[in-house]
Amino acid sequence: MEERSLAFETESAGEECFKAKKGGFRALPFIFSNEMLEKVAGFGLNTNMITYLTDKYHLSTVTSQTMLFVWGAISNFAPIPGAIVADMYLGRFMAVGLGSVACLIGMVFLWLTATVPGARPPECNSGDQCTPPGTRHLAWLLAGFAFLSLGAGGVRPCSMAFGADQFLRHPKQRRLRILQAYFNAYYASIGVAFTVAVTAIVYLQDNVSWNVGFAVPMGLMLLSTVSFFLGSSLYIKEKGKRQMFAGIGSAVSAAIRNRRARLPDKTVDGVYHHLKDCKLAVPTDKLRYVTLSRVTSRPNMQQAEAAFQLSGMRGLTNTLAFEFRFLNKACLLRGTKEDALCNGSDAAASERHGHDGKRPCTVDQVEQLKSAIRVLPIWSSTIFLALALNQSFAVKQADTMDRSVGAGRFRVPSGSLAVFNMATMSLWSASYDRWVEPALQRYTGNQRGLTMKQRIGGGLLLATASTAVSAVVEGVRRRRALREVTISAFWLVPQFALAGLAEAFGIIGEIEFFYTELPKSMASFSMALLYMAFGVGNLAGALIVKVVQVASRRGGRTGWLVDNLNVGHYDYYYWLLTAYGVANFVYFAWCCWVYGEEGKNVEWEEDDNTEQP
Repeated sequence: MEERSLAFETESAGEECFKAKKGGFRALPFIFSNEMLEKVAGFGLNTNMITYLTDKYHLSTVTSQTMLFVWGAISNFAPIPGAIVADMYLGRFMAVGLGSVACLIGMVFLWLTATVPGARPPECNSGDQCTPPGTRHLAWLLAGFAFLSLGAGGVRPCSMAFGADQFLRHPKQRRLRILQAYFNAYYASIGVAFTVAVTAIVYLQDNVSWNVGFAVPMGLMLLSTVSFFLGSSLYIKEKGKRQMFAGIGSAVSAAIRNRRARLPDKTVDGVYHHLKDCKLAVPTDKLRYVTLSRVTSRPNMQQAEAAFQLSGMRGLTNTLAFEFRFLNKACLLRGTKEDALCNGSDAAASERHGHDGKRPCTVDQVEQLKSAIRVLPIWSSTIFLALALNQSFAVKQADTMDRSVGAGRFRVPSGSLAVFNMATMSLWSASYDRWVEPALQRYTGNQRGLTMKQRIGGGLLLATASTAVSAVVEGVRRRRALREVTISAFWLVPQFALAGLAEAFGIIGEIEFFYTELPKSMASFSMALLYMAFGVGNLAGALIVKVVQVASRRGGRTGWLVDNLNVGHYDYYYWLLTAYGVANFVYFAWCCWVYGEEGKNVEWEEDDNTEQP
């Protein structure tokens, strides 16, 4: 027995020693190489894809842009089910690994379209007669897009979090410092990858051949996938937890099941199901209180109620409050005797369970659902960023402009101008914490210089300014072109720089807002919201382009968005986006006014000493 015990202890000690060697900094080179190479390959394909579709597939500019909008929407929606499958079943390691393989297959398909004879339409003849793509040509192209979107569903939501998982076994204080450095390095790697992609790879595509221009990203993606699996023995691999997203779903289904239950007139303890020693024993009416207090400027709920009865927004607020109070039925523990009789159950069963005999949700689960619903209006206002930050039309504008540098011996590739977008964003993000934030603190009194909502609002304003500048520049370019004068492509730099600032303000502020204002248990959902906004924005962009194309051609007129930029009016399209941006900012301001003060959405949440990467 003693020998068996000693052998067991020796084996356990060996397992602990083996586990101790996993994770930490030794695993990061493989994760970072995977992320860097994947981003270089991805950015190298996406940035210049509109040129490939118009020049080699002979698609119109509008059709190409619509196809890219739809592809972008699918790629941004894919991380939502990808995150759910990863967190509940596969785990992040398998999600990133399978996603990398899918991205590699997608790039192989795109490379084959540029290599295999007959995989794409033949070249245009001398009379500029171009054969449109057939079904088999589009099949190769769409297969590549499909696998790339499938890969995005695994890589995008899990890559950053999987790297953070490698420090779960470090002491908390050290882990906090490491994670801060890790996230900074992660975003810095994205900037480096984007710079390499829009310079080197785009240059190969424009000046060497599309065969080589697709082969290089494909090779980099192969190295990315191999490097990730080579470090498999060094990773900390968290398993999926099937109950991860069960809370919100249970709250919705329980509220529907108990829809006929009667809520008590007053929210009191003993009526709702909550965990033992939970900080919150009864559900909140957070939206009702915030709206009342914002309108009446009275901190007391009773005073606000009395004053608000005379206001013109009474019906709206009562409706919103009713919707939130309806969700309280999900955690209703017992009801009145009339409720029990109406539902055909006895009073004792109603005491222990819900009205249908099933155990109700907890108050915390209901509050998680309310928190998600409450941020949705502000989330909907950030959809405009996806429209404004898309610069595909700018690539076609640059094709018609003077891109020569110096003595004219070198021509800057059209897609490479996007480097000014990333450079501006990177420089601003790096200088904000060190110089801008301390200066703003003296004026605003906020520890972060600007609140999260102010940063999102600043991003929306800068994005609107970017579309306005785009309209002005395109108007100047078109008028000069009609007089046979070609202006420099560097006129496009201001709109790219404003788009970069909009991303630095809006996107980073949006990420922090969702992460902070949602419960810690919904951290994955907070990142999914960002991708959802871009997905909806891409679909909205495709719809706007289609509507503009049809409406502007009515009466036999020349459409705004035609292949010949000098004949069309792309400046009108940009002015339309600017008008949308102004209206959207007014809507955003109203959403912020209704939302109220930041940091109050999860006051009910228990304090947790564990770090949530």
